[in-house]
Amino acid sequence: MFNRAFKKFLIKKPTKEELYPYLYSIAFKELGT
Repeated sequence: MFNRAFKKFLIKKPTKEELYPYLYSIAFKELGT
């Protein structure tokens, strides 16, 4: 589930400014569960 969404996100060629908040939100979700 996560990998598929992440690949779709990367296809859009996000900038670092977009990528870092995205990764942080994922990291916090993973830690929170």
